[in-house]
Amino acid sequence: MISVFLADRNAGARTLIRGALSADPEVKVAAEASSLKLALASLARSDPDVMVLGPNGLGGRLGETVQEMLAISPKPLVVLCPAPEDADSPHFAAARQAGALLCLPMPSAGEEGAERAAALLDAVRTVSGIRLVRRRGATGPARADAPRRSYRLVAMAASTGGPPAIQQILSGLGPAFPAPILVAQHMSRGFVQGFARYLAETTGVTVSVARQGEALAPGRVYLAPDDFHLLALPGLRASISDKPPVDGHRPSATVLFESVARHYGPSAVGVLLTGMGGDGARGLSALRAAGGFTICQDSDTSLVFGMPKKAVELNAARLVLPLSRIAPELLRLFVALNAQK
Repeated sequence: MISVFLADRNAGARTLIRGALSADPEVKVAAEASSLKLALASLARSDPDVMVLGPNGLGGRLGETVQEMLAISPKPLVVLCPAPEDADSPHFAAARQAGALLCLPMPSAGEEGAERAAALLDAVRTVSGIRLVRRRGATGPARADAPRRSYRLVAMAASTGGPPAIQQILSGLGPAFPAPILVAQHMSRGFVQGFARYLAETTGVTVSVARQGEALAPGRVYLAPDDFHLLALPGLRASISDKPPVDGHRPSATVLFESVARHYGPSAVGVLLTGMGGDGARGLSALRAAGGFTICQDSDTSLVFGMPKKAVELNAARLVLPLSRIAPELLRLFVALNAQK
């Protein structure tokens, strides 16, 4: 059962939101509040899985409201706005900057309202398993807002320190993530099958070693095979290659990112994680130049800040984030922005 805390100063808005969430018997609105004072008091004695803040807020500045709610209860917070275009207004941008995970349009009457209600319900189910780091009064690192487009694919790469980092990100995304994820992880021969089993067992996500020509499905993770490059083909298909190592590695992060840049460009997201050396930096730069959204893990949370550092030096990273912020950012890109189309 997913427990939701619902807050909005307008009773009618709370009724609409409650009705949208009630379509799933596994989602329960456990508590509600109509003012910031009541919300903070209720959050101090409750433990919701997700918080939903309606479009009317609780009085005062929306960004400050979000900060105070997250300071009391560091749980995934979804903010609703009146219409999709309002998500980019300074009012709702402040909510995202303060730590709101998603900003979605408010459910309403009619066919469009039903689509919005379904998007809200999907978002609540998707973010319910995320565990956030408690922040008191901090707004977190500034981020560059993504262009408003639909993303179709994630390419991720890592080396030293990568397995636990990838495990943490996949745990935060969950099996309902709406896009395939291709992963190039540097590791010794003979370990990739065990790595796939470990990820599947500890994250609940379907993980497999990629096969030549395999169709890529949403919510699934595809690992580069032992001693083979992994590439993305048009039509959401995978390819593997035994061509010579690139940047000293096979699989190479650069090979993966360059293939994604070539075939998906602005509809793809690249993530470069902890690792020694410089593999992936050139590829991530190519993906950013092709219009893709690029993320690097920061120095404080990287076991070895080699690969991400080289990418940052090449200006290949649109965002540099601590490990704990990468899954929430991917959810924002794929769940929030795609839902607003």
